[in-house]
Amino acid sequence: MVAEEVRKLAERSAGATKEIAQIILAVQEETAIAVVAMEEGTREVEAGLICTSKAGGSLKQIIHAPEQVGEMIKQIAAIAIEQSDATEQINNMEQIAGLVKESAGGARETANACEDLSELALDLQRLFAKFQLNDGSENDRSSSRDNEGSPGSRQKESLVKALAAAR
Repeated sequence: MVAEEVRKLAERSAGATKEIAQIILAVQEETAIAVVAMEEGTREVEAGLICTSKAGGSLKQIIHAPEQVGEMIKQIAAIAIEQSDATEQINNMEQIAGLVKESAGGARETANACEDLSELALDLQRLFAKFQLNDGSENDRSSSRDNEGSPGSRQKESLVKALAAAR
């Protein structure tokens, strides 16, 4: 009986050991599955952190975008003012060009008037060249003395001086 009891106990012990071995195997399998799941969870958390970081960077860019747009608007406004000033300068240059054209026309008119005066002076010079002043005769001197105070002789002398100065 004791041997039988020992045998039964040994069988039960062997059965319990098998059961324990199966439980240990099941726990090891479940632990391995849990480890794999935790590793996947860790990878997903890391990927989530990367996505969150990228999202944070994108949010910062979105936050700074209005500031950048504001700066661009300021630059565009400054450029528009510069273009307006340049346009005004171009308009001023066009006005100056008009004035220069007017001045050139006036200069042409003045040149034409000078040519006309020059021709008149030449005509006068030719007319006076016809008159001969005789310095050698006594009569001419006495008559010129008599006429020295006359208005006609003074005008002739003034004309002769003016023509001589014009040459």
